[in-house]
Amino acid sequence: MPLSIASNAVAIDYVVEGPRTAAAIAAGRSRLVGLTIQEADQEPCFVDQDLAGLLQSLGDRQRLYPHALFALAVEAVNDLPPPSDFHDFHALCCLLYGHDPFQWEPDCGMDRAALIRMALAEKIIPLDSYGQFLGNAAQEHLAAVYEEIELPVIAPTLAMTLTGVPFNTDTLEQLAGREGSVATNAAALLPHVQADGRIYADLDPLGTATGRYSCSDPPLQALDRRVRRAIEAAPGCVLMEADYSQMELRVLAHFSQDAALLHAFEHGVDLHVRTAASVLNIAESDVTDQQRQLGKTLNFGIVYGQTAYGLADELGVTMPRAEELLDAHATAYPGVAAWIAAMHAQAGNVGEVRTLYGRRRCLPNIYSANEALAAEARRQAVNTVIQGSAADLMKMALIRLHDKLPDEVRMLLPVHDSLLCEVPQALVEETRRIVRNVMETTPAGFAVPLKVDIRTGRTWADCK
Repeated sequence: MPLSIASNAVAIDYVVEGPRTAAAIAAGRSRLVGLTIQEADQEPCFVDQDLAGLLQSLGDRQRLYPHALFALAVEAVNDLPPPSDFHDFHALCCLLYGHDPFQWEPDCGMDRAALIRMALAEKIIPLDSYGQFLGNAAQEHLAAVYEEIELPVIAPTLAMTLTGVPFNTDTLEQLAGREGSVATNAAALLPHVQADGRIYADLDPLGTATGRYSCSDPPLQALDRRVRRAIEAAPGCVLMEADYSQMELRVLAHFSQDAALLHAFEHGVDLHVRTAASVLNIAESDVTDQQRQLGKTLNFGIVYGQTAYGLADELGVTMPRAEELLDAHATAYPGVAAWIAAMHAQAGNVGEVRTLYGRRRCLPNIYSANEALAAEARRQAVNTVIQGSAADLMKMALIRLHDKLPDEVRMLLPVHDSLLCEVPQALVEETRRIVRNVMETTPAGFAVPLKVDIRTGRTWADCK
């Protein structure tokens, strides 16, 4: 096919030798061998020559990728120009009609999914990959999922995937030579370390039901502290971990508008101490470390929908005592108890819940005749709204950080409500200021101040 292609040509997919993941591309385990493109009303065409020239001729026009993160990683590694405005719906219309008859914009008031259904109803799709594209849209085509909050969540994800996480292989080998679970975990990581001393894991911004990032092949988010000693900054750099303080409880305060919770966060009160004092009916100044831990367990137990049975098991107390503690918490924070009841009722009415920024989770088991399944769905309703909204806030911060951090600073890995970066020594203070300013800036309409704890060290373990 000549490089002078039709104006309605759309790049559909890349063909590689090896795994079809962004991490495999970044690690060099997959090699680009061809590109599939298609023009409106034409059969798809596979091209395996002069790929760079072909992509240059496509320029800023749209692509339609079933796996956006994988495709953009291919482009980045092969120095191919990415689209300036990655938008799958316009690309789909261009392919189906030769132009976009709908001229859809995110704020036009019409649902994107409805538009796609409308477009597909009028055309016969020649490629099986479109079925895959549409079926996986909510999980894999991240641009569409996060259209309403703040595109492009793909950009920081791609940057972290291509950067990789730096490991000291000597430390890993020492740990692998020991016994127990630490040795097992270290030994499992060693085959993943590439020649440059980094591990390129698969990052999925929608890898959990609540919308948090997941990390796999290998998993790096839940490593033992001793194994984290092997994650070590490159010479001349340090690791920086920025961790949102009590993010989920702040989200709970925003939704519940509980006066006691709001007061605690607005005035910097130790919430766990206050909870312990309230449920134990003692002065805050008399709360011991053990009692503060009780307050912490109760506070986070509410977020995760912990039952009296679960609390009794965790604290080693009787069921009646666990019920007393939960009742005392509800008395101390009546706005929280009322909001949880309202969420249960709302989920029961519509069969779904939405996060602060509109992401939806369907909960069909809320209608189950099996009380255990229905109870679990009610727990998921509360947890999804809280944890999912916290995940949205974290992604928005990552997007802004990706735009504002100096090019020499590498974002490495998101872990729940925290972010690990690799920072040149000379840029530590500047990076600290940027990270604090970006992560502590509250979005419009969010009622609770955000606080981030920032620590540095040569290894990840040193950041704690």
